[in-house]
Amino acid sequence: MRFTLDTPGEFNAVRSYDAGSVTVGSNSSSERTLHQPCIVTRDIVISDWPAASLAALQPEHLDAVFRLEPQIVIAGTLALERFAPLAIRRLCRERGIALEGMELGAACRTYNVLLQENRRVAALLFP
Repeated sequence: MRFTLDTPGEFNAVRSYDAGSVTVGSNSSSERTLHQPCIVTRDIVISDWPAASLAALQPEHLDAVFRLEPQIVIAGTLALERFAPLAIRRLCRERGIALEGMELGAACRTYNVLLQENRRVAALLFP
């Protein structure tokens, strides 16, 4: 699915997604298409993130996320399960970070809305 944002500025919005990739960027000249799990925020894209899936998240995978200081973390996956392991949910809760898992498309749309609201949001995307 392709998205179009009419918002000025340079930031990493999700421009499109499909069953094997996610495209992020502020406009067509700055787009990056990623085929692996990644972390996306307004200013940073981490494409060499070692997490394999939402279900396989380990506390050390969140070190990169916590350094970004998000208020909200949206996890998007194609898999049927939408919950991170209990230890991961607890770790986020202890830091005052909301963690929501959802289908990849819903996660991309939610991330973009929160981004436009100037929220400190990070997307963990598993295409």
